[in-house]
Amino acid sequence: MHAMRIWWLLGMIGCSGSSPCDDGTWAGWKTPYGVVWVSPTGDDSASGRAGKPLRTVQAAMEDIKRSRRGRIGLLPGVFDGGAQVIRDNKRSVTISGCSAEEVVIQGNTGKPSTPTLALQGGGEFVVQRLGIEGGSGGITITGGGQASLESIVVSEAEAQGIIIGGEDTVAVLTDVTVKGTKTGIGSRPAGWGLGIVGAQVTLSRVELLDNRGFGLNMNGGTLDAQQLVVEQTSSTSPDRFGTGIYAKHAARVSLSECAVRDSDGDGIFLIDNKDVTVRDCVVDGTVSSRSHAGDGLVVRQVGTAGAPPPVTLSGNIVTNAARLGIVVAGPLTAALTGNQADDSNGVSINGHSRFATESASVTGDSAHAFELDEYRVGRLYRPW
Repeated sequence: MHAMRIWWLLGMIGCSGSSPCDDGTWAGWKTPYGVVWVSPTGDDSASGRAGKPLRTVQAAMEDIKRSRRGRIGLLPGVFDGGAQVIRDNKRSVTISGCSAEEVVIQGNTGKPSTPTLALQGGGEFVVQRLGIEGGSGGITITGGGQASLESIVVSEAEAQGIIIGGEDTVAVLTDVTVKGTKTGIGSRPAGWGLGIVGAQVTLSRVELLDNRGFGLNMNGGTLDAQQLVVEQTSSTSPDRFGTGIYAKHAARVSLSECAVRDSDGDGIFLIDNKDVTVRDCVVDGTVSSRSHAGDGLVVRQVGTAGAPPPVTLSGNIVTNAARLGIVVAGPLTAALTGNQADDSNGVSINGHSRFATESASVTGDSAHAFELDEYRVGRLYRPW
């Protein structure tokens, strides 16, 4: 009798007793128990138990507050109708779908500053295995707390793909793709794939593909990125934006094993950051769409007070830049090791900077090898 009841419960999930996900799991879990279930064909007056799913994530959050369960499972299908707002200051909540192909949340278009999925508050959120499609914005993470995005695809947002904001906000993105972000709407002329405003963000195996305006746009906060891929960042209009990775006023920017390809402006542009490390990255194919764009890897300091900030560039390769391959300028303390700029217009090193004793090379039609001494800059090509 007990076994018969178990099979009845499994059958109520759907698929004649099998799991709802193609990989044989229940939204990544081995069993359907202890989960509040949500379905595009559900009913918010239902129990949320197996076979009686709710309709919206908001209703599932209310159920969690009553039952103290912390898992929400999204059954396969397309959730249509706009923003799903997740707000909690206390609990640890996991929201999981089957995969980005099987579970899709679609947003409403034409409404500025309206994300398709919003995570707000000081709790802990894990969102995984689902797709976010269309809408004016994809995902926003604000209000402090901690959030993890895992195996997420955000596509075709009108303005911004993912925005992470707030000094107390900590976010970790793993196996996340943002693609096809458009030009922006309303008073926002530029879109971007990933925006960071003051937050502490860690990226691992993140792809920002075919976004307009910026691939990644950062103002303040910290960024630790490994295996970040940014490709085909296009300008929003002639001679405007198109930078692959742009960061300013950050406490720390660390890029490792990253690839930036085919930007309609600069590849990587880092300005007025307090601590910069770029290791083993590749920048290929920048376009000079305006007089000061088209450089491959740029690190600049303009008005930073206090001691010159540290900059480490190691093992980076820049190829096919429309203008300069590598630019280092301003009051900073820099260590350059084994960097290479090929098929570009050379390298620009500002003589006012302090450099550790290292060397770098430039090849191509305008090849100018140079060496850097601690207090003296050697042979330069087109100084800033």
